[in-house]
Amino acid sequence: MTRSSWRVAAAVAVGTASWACGSGSTEPKTPAVRTPTAITLVSGSNQTGVAGASLAQPVIVRVTDAKGPIPDMVVNFTVTAGGGIPHAANRRTDADGVASTGWQIGTQAGVPNQLEARTPGLESAVTFSAIPTAGPAALASPIAGVGQLAVVGTAVSAPPRVQVGDAFGNPVPGTTVTFSITTGGGTITGGTVASDASGNAQVGSWTLGAAPGSNTLRATLPNGNFSDITATGTAATLQVNGGNSQTANAGTLLPVLPSVIARNASNEPLAGVLVTFSAVGGAGSVVGSVAVTDAGGIARPGGWILGLTPGSNGLSAVAPGVPPVSFTATGVQASPASLNIENAASQTAFQGNFLATRPSLRALDGAGNPVAGVPVIFDVVAGLGQVYGASAITDASGRAQVQAWRLGQGTTINTLRATAPTLAPVTFDATGTPPPPQGGYHIDVRFVGLEPSPAQRAAFDAAVVRWEQVILGDLVDEVGPIPPAGTLCNAVDGNVDDVVIFAKLEAIDGPGGVLGSAGPCWVRDDNNLTVVGGMRFDVADLANLEASGQLQSVILHEMGHVLGIGTLWRLTNLLVGYQSPDPYFVGGGALTVFPTLFGPGFNYPGNHVPVENTGGPGTRDGHWREATLRNELMTGFINSGLNPLSALSLASLRDMGYLVNDAIGEAYEILPSFMAGPGNTGPALALPPVSSEPIRRLPRRP
Repeated sequence: MTRSSWRVAAAVAVGTASWACGSGSTEPKTPAVRTPTAITLVSGSNQTGVAGASLAQPVIVRVTDAKGPIPDMVVNFTVTAGGGIPHAANRRTDADGVASTGWQIGTQAGVPNQLEARTPGLESAVTFSAIPTAGPAALASPIAGVGQLAVVGTAVSAPPRVQVGDAFGNPVPGTTVTFSITTGGGTITGGTVASDASGNAQVGSWTLGAAPGSNTLRATLPNGNFSDITATGTAATLQVNGGNSQTANAGTLLPVLPSVIARNASNEPLAGVLVTFSAVGGAGSVVGSVAVTDAGGIARPGGWILGLTPGSNGLSAVAPGVPPVSFTATGVQASPASLNIENAASQTAFQGNFLATRPSLRALDGAGNPVAGVPVIFDVVAGLGQVYGASAITDASGRAQVQAWRLGQGTTINTLRATAPTLAPVTFDATGTPPPPQGGYHIDVRFVGLEPSPAQRAAFDAAVVRWEQVILGDLVDEVGPIPPAGTLCNAVDGNVDDVVIFAKLEAIDGPGGVLGSAGPCWVRDDNNLTVVGGMRFDVADLANLEASGQLQSVILHEMGHVLGIGTLWRLTNLLVGYQSPDPYFVGGGALTVFPTLFGPGFNYPGNHVPVENTGGPGTRDGHWREATLRNELMTGFINSGLNPLSALSLASLRDMGYLVNDAIGEAYEILPSFMAGPGNTGPALALPPVSSEPIRRLPRRP
């Protein structure tokens, strides 16, 4: 009952409210829509402001109809000229019919800017205008006198000029610019100047320094920003000094090096001028084509080789700012009269070993001048040895040289013959001596901490035997006690004959990571060969290495590092390009062996012998390059299958100063396909960083 009465009361109340409208309708009325008849400018036009900044005053419009201002009307603001952007693209009018926004004007000073305000329903619009002005000086941009050439000690022909601009490059007049010389020496006048109406500022004059090369003039603004202008000081003249109009056998190196002389404006010899030599006729070539004039103003190339075809040859010498200098030479047809041994007529080496010096000869004409292009065949006629690079062509010096000569096993008398068409042959002799018996060099391995299993100890013993077969010469015993060094090496109480190696089986980084590390701790003072070294092996990898048959290869590899392969190359000055993209080993023995590892007809295109250029500090610069030598024992990665200890690694030991028998190196060949395929992705055999395990030199004791 009560609920029903409440509903009736509510209905009556609603009905009463409807009747109160006085229309008799039950629908509410919608407010009338006002249509704008005008949009007018209130303020904000005809302003000026800093380019790229917001104007000080907003732009303001009012929207009205016949009754007056219209509130809540949309006004759209659009830039129509000059760039820039309104703070808001649209606004609604307030109770007074007013809408406003800020205006960030364009970046070009002096260019009229326009902004248009519109409201829907009106064709008319309000247009605001503004003019940007240049902001504070921010840039000094060179606009004249850049990159000039001038004779040293003289003024450049066009005094450099800069334009002072604001942050958007608009010229700024009245700004002080200070010019100063930063490189090259020389002098200036008018070093402080105010920018003119166009923002330009020009130094009075600039006289270059007395030395050839780069000179720099700096233009500095009050805010400290600056720009540099460079010019190059050149010689006044470049002239032929010597070596012109020579005649030599076609294809050979001219006996007198061509030379030029550079002079300054006072006709004095000028040092430091960069000169580039290039062959311009006759199909010749230049060795050492870039040179710099010496204290006497003279520059020479490394050599000028005439073309193989008889006739005229040309050479050009070019230096900045002066006309090029030309040389001529004539190549004549030559006939070889004799083959003449240049070096290594007679050598001695262990039987089966590579000779230390590669035999070479020269083909000469009747006057003793070199003859290029003569084919020479080398063949072993006694001793059953092997010659590599048996076919050669005499070069620009008339020289022909074998890649390598390896003596025969068990042969004392060895003879290499060289023959060329129409010429008497020449022979090279070598005496093969039996290598001394094993045992001269002694390796003492001492285990620290965890003892190896019988199988592991056998692998260590086998590695010792292998290296003692390779290294034959006894070294002078070192007198103990020798103190501990780093984390690898403990103290040694007694004397050392010839090396002590501490071996540690311990946790490193878990299975499949770094298998081991090694290196010398102490080296001899007189020859930089190892006295005491250490090896670490990760116990997490030992079982897998044993099961795969690789344990002995890993131990042999790390023991090679203790002896010095990869670890003593820098100390013995045998590594070039440390930490560079292309490090390489330069020991003569390894350089002789390296080309013999390739099949016939293939020449390695890079520097010999390539050293690892990837990996961390324990891998790069301390191994042969994996991408080239792939499965050789002393690369930085273990490979499945065989990892031969080749004559290359043995020869590197000889280069370090060991007495080595390379005849027992394991057979190994570098396949050209190695360099085409991806490198090995096996686990690294990393060396410790040199910085964390420094090598110490043991002082010589009386």
